[in-house]
Amino acid sequence: RFVESLRKIPVRVNECGGFLVNRLLMPYLNEAAYCLQEGAATVEEIDKAMVGFGFPMGPFTLVDQLGLDVCFDVVNVLLDSYGHRMRPAEIWAKLYEANRFGRKTGGGFYEYGEGGKGTQAIIEDLRKTLKMKKTKFSVERLIYPMVNEAALCLEEHVATASDIDIALVAGIGFPQDKEGILHYADQVGLDQ
Repeated sequence: RFVESLRKIPVRVNECGGFLVNRLLMPYLNEAAYCLQEGAATVEEIDKAMVGFGFPMGPFTLVDQLGLDVCFDVVNVLLDSYGHRMRPAEIWAKLYEANRFGRKTGGGFYEYGEGGKGTQAIIEDLRKTLKMKKTKFSVERLIYPMVNEAALCLEEHVATASDIDIALVAGIGFPQDKEGILHYADQVGLDQ
């Protein structure tokens, strides 16, 4: 009743590294970062595609609002807890080192002020250093890691399927018309 009095939707969640919403959100944000650093699409193209899918904002707009420094800390907690599957894209560290934390610092994935080394220059330097080959972008590439992590949370009894779905719809704005990440996964089908 207390949580509902705050106009929030309560869900029952067992303890896990990163808690439920961060644990499911970061694979999505991280895959977006991989797509960007691999030249699969631009910041704007990725954000536009995810808004087109039904999110209230794209992954890079969200990171810039939350603060890349906060997201960087969460990525490291998840890496410590879950190992290689949470390995962060290199762009996280490069932007962190450049103090490009988002709106609060005048620049993150987007520019909010003048001066400083822009994200595009950092990405180009990173691609040269890592000798990146251009990859392909798709909405599914960002959604499916979240589906996989949600399935692991279900398997580990972190939460029920309905609580996982509610947490993502209410917590990060997963499209309501898709009824949650696991419901969406059921609609897509296991063969996909």
